[in-house]
Amino acid sequence: MSNILVVDDKSDMCDVIEQYLTDQGYQVTISTSGAQALEILKKNHIDLLLTDLKMPSFTGLDLLKASKEIDPELNVLIMTAYGTIDDAVQSMRLGASDFIIKPFSMDELHLKIQNSLQVRTLKIENRRLKDELSHYQGKMIGNSPIMLQIYENIRKLSSTKTTVLVTGESGTGKELVVQALHESSPWKTNPLIRVHCAALAPSLLESELFGHEKGAFTGANYSKIGRFELAQNGTLFLDEISEISPEIQVKLLRVLQEKEFERVGGSRLIKIDLRVVAATNKDLKLQVEKGLFREDLFYRLNVAQINLPPLRERLEDLPLLIDHFLEKFFRETSKSRIPLNPQSLLAFQNYSWPGNIRELQNTLERAVVFSDGTSLLNISPEPTSTTPTTSTSTLWKGTLTQTLEEIEKSFILQALQKNNGNQSRAAKDLGFSRSALQYKILKYHLENYCHEL
Repeated sequence: MSNILVVDDKSDMCDVIEQYLTDQGYQVTISTSGAQALEILKKNHIDLLLTDLKMPSFTGLDLLKASKEIDPELNVLIMTAYGTIDDAVQSMRLGASDFIIKPFSMDELHLKIQNSLQVRTLKIENRRLKDELSHYQGKMIGNSPIMLQIYENIRKLSSTKTTVLVTGESGTGKELVVQALHESSPWKTNPLIRVHCAALAPSLLESELFGHEKGAFTGANYSKIGRFELAQNGTLFLDEISEISPEIQVKLLRVLQEKEFERVGGSRLIKIDLRVVAATNKDLKLQVEKGLFREDLFYRLNVAQINLPPLRERLEDLPLLIDHFLEKFFRETSKSRIPLNPQSLLAFQNYSWPGNIRELQNTLERAVVFSDGTSLLNISPEPTSTTPTTSTSTLWKGTLTQTLEEIEKSFILQALQKNNGNQSRAAKDLGFSRSALQYKILKYHLENYCHEL
């Protein structure tokens, strides 16, 4: 049962809401002053705060600010009259989850409360999951659903020596997945050995992987231990696995099957006990179909697969990534931190990032290096229409020379036109709550483009 605190200086309003919410199965506490409500918040567990905005002495905004100091994740729903809607919008900037305009129906209030409580539940669950997975996350950044699933897969694989294939476009961070797999494993204190398969000729790669005995070939003046031996009881990372030659593919398959090998020019079998992780930016199934990669080796490598999404498919992680890289580069250059301006953030969100996180990192590093101390220069990538990046990107055809308000108005207008004036569908496209969209419709005088408010 969720606990709701209702605050309004009009006691009859509190009584009506209390009766209705109690009938709906909630545990309700009422208060007719902000100061009294604050004391209740300090002494009791509250799941949702429903407060009027305009109250004498201790206002709803005062209560909102104070409540966030007590519980930063507390959902606060603001009640306001139409004339104070600007203040309601300000309250959302300060952390309110939503607002509702008086007079309202109890059904409308109940829907907003349900939505707010659901958001709180998701926040708590996401925090729990992130805390649980923080050990496995390592240097990976992101809390989008797809990244949380990757962290969960890393957790499940952490205590096994199952062979893992890491796939994804260039620049998505495949090495970080390998590092997280190793550092979350019971053998994390043992070696993590990397082999860049594309950087070596087949003859050299064979020696790198398996080692060689003295005199095995011209120039072999001493015995050499290969990467498989060096990674014993640890992790061997085969990067760009799609580039190995057919001859090496055969030998690698045997090692994965038999867990043993001989050095080049040797006859002594060397047993191995380690985990093999391979990575590629190519479609290995397609390589198999083209006859460029052995099917049996593919299945040996693909026991478990972790596929990293391109950045354009996880744009909700952009703010975290931007903050991380800006913090890193400002610290390294000993410059004062300058925030990313809204125009640049909008450009970032409407760019397809073909180079993925590596391109984002390079863009931000360049901006910090050339920063004049007051603003970030050379920051906006060129927009591209090759790949839609958000639900609204296909609607927007404007330029960055327009003001943010013009951009927002254009987004809303085109969303309304696309949905034939249906506010609920337009709000969903835009990522707004319906009440927030109604406010913006009034603000930009777009009433003629939508159904009745």
